[in-house]
Amino acid sequence: MGANGNEAHLPYIDVNEGTARLMNNTKIYLSILKKFDAVPLVEEIVAAAADADYERLQRAAHTLKGAAGNLSLTRFYEVAFAIEQRAKEGASDDARLAELQEVLAGSTRAIQSLLAESE
Repeated sequence: MGANGNEAHLPYIDVNEGTARLMNNTKIYLSILKKFDAVPLVEEIVAAAADADYERLQRAAHTLKGAAGNLSLTRFYEVAFAIEQRAKEGASDDARLAELQEVLAGSTRAIQSLLAESE
């Protein structure tokens, strides 16, 4: 990863912050990113919203927010946080749910690109 590697993956991943969380161990960070699979959580969020099950929606969004925060997946964190807050209010936000799908695609591309650069 070059010095400008972080900028190439923003706004989806803050590589500098993510590696700093792991004592600047890039190898471990990339290993964890490689295993990260947000698809089941995104599917759970979408299903909970469709069922108007706000407790389940809040729980799934909270789980995604935590995982994203730990990995410095900035856009995932932001969108999951917003969805979690709306669920606490007993509502869902169709625009945020649509954005979540976009963030899933963008984050997946960013992670794949980052992993390919590191090989």
